[in-house]
Amino acid sequence: MTPNKKKVMLPQTMAKAGWDVLIGRDDIEAVPYEPYITMPDLQAALRDPDAWARATLGFAVDDTPSRSRVQRRFREELRAVHPDHGAAADGAAQRIAELAEARRILLS
Repeated sequence: MTPNKKKVMLPQTMAKAGWDVLIGRDDIEAVPYEPYITMPDLQAALRDPDAWARATLGFAVDDTPSRSRVQRRFREELRAVHPDHGAAADGAAQRIAELAEARRILLS
C-alpha cells in the first residue's frame, strides 16, 4: 500500500474497527510500508511479465511450462522460502508475494 493510500485507508479501517482515538500524520507515517517487488524487478516485470514470472519461478525464459509444472515449482519454491519450513523470516514475505504473483501471471 502506498503511503498516500495509507492516509485514506487507515482512518477508515480504524473507524470500522470501532477505535475512537484520533490519529495524526506521525501515526500514519509510522506504519511500515514495504513494496512487494523491488524497483529492478518491477521494471523487468513491466517490460515482459511472462519472462519475469518464468525467471522468478526458476524456469528458462524461453520455456513454456505446463500448468502442473508451474504449480509444482511454486510449491517447491514456497517451501524453500517459508519460515514455517525452516527458512529465514527476513525477506520471506516479499519473496512469497513475488512467487504468488509469478504463479498468477503464468496460470492466467
